[in-house]
Amino acid sequence: VIGDWAFSVAFSIYVYQNGGATALGVISIVRYLTMAVLASILSVLADKVDRRRLMIAADVIRAVLVVACAAIVVADGPAVAVYVLAVLVGVVGLTFRPAQAALLPSLARNPSELTAANVASSTINSVGFFVGPMIGGLLLAVADVGAVFVFDALTFVWSAVMVLGVRPTTVVVETTNDIETFTELDTELDTPVDDSEPKQVGMFDGAADGYRVILGDRDLRLIVALYVAQTIVAGCSAVYGVTIALDLLKMSESGVGVLNAALGVGGLIGSVAALVLAQRGKLSRDFGIGVAMWAAPLLLVAAFASIPAALVAMVLIGIGNSIVDVNAETIVQRLVPDEVLGRVFGALDSAAIGGMALGAAIMSLMIATVGLRGGLVIIGVGVTVLVLLAIPGLVRVDKTALAPEGLDLLRGVPML
Repeated sequence: VIGDWAFSVAFSIYVYQNGGATALGVISIVRYLTMAVLASILSVLADKVDRRRLMIAADVIRAVLVVACAAIVVADGPAVAVYVLAVLVGVVGLTFRPAQAALLPSLARNPSELTAANVASSTINSVGFFVGPMIGGLLLAVADVGAVFVFDALTFVWSAVMVLGVRPTTVVVETTNDIETFTELDTELDTPVDDSEPKQVGMFDGAADGYRVILGDRDLRLIVALYVAQTIVAGCSAVYGVTIALDLLKMSESGVGVLNAALGVGGLIGSVAALVLAQRGKLSRDFGIGVAMWAAPLLLVAAFASIPAALVAMVLIGIGNSIVDVNAETIVQRLVPDEVLGRVFGALDSAAIGGMALGAAIMSLMIATVGLRGGLVIIGVGVTVLVLLAIPGLVRVDKTALAPEGLDLLRGVPML
């Protein structure tokens, strides 16, 4: 995460220097659309191969690709080659997150520990939000874009070494001989024998299963819809982040890193807030608050075009980002069976990345038509209103789908 954010800052500056805000918007759209199309397909790997090895392989491949980016930049090679390699880095990364998110529930011993683990993961992400842009801005100030790319490659190696230390758990189920005999007899009597040739199953068969699970569950549909709304704002940020710093506030190139670092500060605060809020048992409603916090602070920047206003807005967005990440992952992990969990996260990523592509396109269009500040107002008001309309549904999810196990039995006791 540290390397990704450092790379993001340097890559955004590189694209902006070579083609301006329009090029930045176009490249963002291409990256997001490519990842949106491939996310659900590649996520199948998280349910069909060893998740730990998949994460290590993704790290190693991305390290090689980023080193190639650095070599092209240092040699003053064609910018298009850097753009293509950056897209490939994002594509390979599509296998990492579903594997990570699907592996985590198997390492947690109960729902409370799973929530706490997601908070810890979000905290690490927030540290990355803060440290990554800070390091990226520092390296840009004392060196160049190529140095940031090399640093990013080293963080992928670091990540691979960390994942090597994960030890999968083994669940031992004890049964009596009587139960085993009964199970075998029941299977022998009731299960029809299939003498047909086994059907050949391809590695990427079932890529659409994640979408089917989401579309078949109204609670998941609501959560994913709001999550996509948040990613639309995130896609807008790929364009407005650089534009706010360089055009609206007239900051230097390192100012982009400063604003992103403010996101990280907010993310650290948000991680603590998410852990505290989780004790209330209102994961879905708090998730909605996090989505609104991605949008509403943009109105502050639109109203007061100043560095302090922008920093405050970024901190608030960072807080909302942590709440969204922690609660969204926990909700999905609790609602979806393990055998399709990787594919559901892949579908979620695909929808989210599609939202980011849409956001980048919308923001570029609005800057060209109604201007940056007008665009911030439209996005800020639109997403906030959407969250307000979704509140009844979020209350329903908390009371039904995420209710503690055994709650119906307790409610059936007249005294209670």
